[in-house]
Amino acid sequence: MTALIFDAEALSNADTTGAAALRAAIGKTREQGIVFAAARLRYEVSEQLDRHGLAEDLPESHRYPTVRAAVLALTGVDVQTEALAIDTATKTKE
Repeated sequence: MTALIFDAEALSNADTTGAAALRAAIGKTREQGIVFAAARLRYEVSEQLDRHGLAEDLPESHRYPTVRAAVLALTGVDVQTEALAIDTATKTKE
């Protein structure tokens, strides 16, 4: 694994405890040489994380508007195109 993408859409706020847990998760992934990124992070939550000191741990360059954008940026794979190719291949076999 080269990247871990955290789908943060369900986060509605980030308190001190949540920020500390996220910082720990980012640290563990980095120790293993894995890039940590967040997708669908709400603006308000992003601002809260920055206020809790996560701007360096989770820089803007690792925050993406969609999971698809994150996967494409980090792996070069367009998951929608890949899914369509798999679907087409499956239908061809039928």
